[in-house]
Amino acid sequence: MSRSRIRLLVLLAIGLIIVGVPVIVFVDLNYSNIGPDVAGVYTAAGLIAILSVLVGIILYIVVWFGALIKTARIQQMGWFTLILLLGIIPLFIYALVGPETPNAPAVVYGPSPSYPPQAGYPAQPGYSPPPNYPPSQPQ
Repeated sequence: MSRSRIRLLVLLAIGLIIVGVPVIVFVDLNYSNIGPDVAGVYTAAGLIAILSVLVGIILYIVVWFGALIKTARIQQMGWFTLILLLGIIPLFIYALVGPETPNAPAVVYGPSPSYPPQAGYPAQPGYSPPPNYPPSQPQ
């Protein structure tokens, strides 16, 4: 799952939850004060709000797993741990500014291919020592 798709889906999930929860609270608080003529409207609005929140939660869980898989694949264990343990805030931040590429591998420094082989070190492939090497010692 790409970071742009994670961003889109996490914003959609948060939006569904943010829209649904106040409607559920409003319908619950005002349901007892209404007459039977508008009870059906409040019931329909309440059901739509509940469905909105449920779809938002399911979508968030799918995006959460997708982000965990993505961060594990690109070996970003810091982001993986934050998203796993803290949830929505690191997931939202990752969706906005998180990395898309794997961590750079550690740089291993070795002798230059043109450097003559030293005692105790393996010979470099493709290296042939120059003629008359090692140089003769002046006596």
